[in-house]
Amino acid sequence: MNQNKQAFTLIELLVVVLIIGILAAVAVPQYQKAVLKSRYATLKNLVESLAQAEEVHYIAIGNYTTDWETLDISIPSSPIKDVDCGIAGNNGYWNVFCTIKKDGLDLLAYQIHLMHSVLGSRRQCNSYQDTDLSAIQSRICAEETKRTTPSSVISTSDGIKHIYWVYLS
Repeated sequence: MNQNKQAFTLIELLVVVLIIGILAAVAVPQYQKAVLKSRYATLKNLVESLAQAEEVHYIAIGNYTTDWETLDISIPSSPIKDVDCGIAGNNGYWNVFCTIKKDGLDLLAYQIHLMHSVLGSRRQCNSYQDTDLSAIQSRICAEETKRTTPSSVISTSDGIKHIYWVYLS
């Protein structure tokens, strides 16, 4: 009796596994970048709305506020998962910002310095060099701001580098 068995050899299986591994190594970073870029786009829209509400408040009252309740805008309790938003103001520096977080660490932020603040109207993308996505974050900020190098880099006492990318006008 001649039985003809058909099966894959070990080499053929290893080649298939190797090809899948190479495809995954290329695809996963691109997927992470696409997801983070999408979240950043949503974040930008939220910050733009907050900044407009602050400017309307300034025109009506004559100053900026850090109280969300006084702004003419309704903010969902959690517009984007793992996002912190805020209004900061001291010594004439006023800005509105939102930061994407992962496991409690800052990943990417969009910040607008308000028109009547010391710096005037300025937009910036902030990336943080303390996560496994640092290279992706920096590429997103570089593409968004159309810059090849960051505007400034500041290291904090805990060793985290804050990388600021100011948008070109």
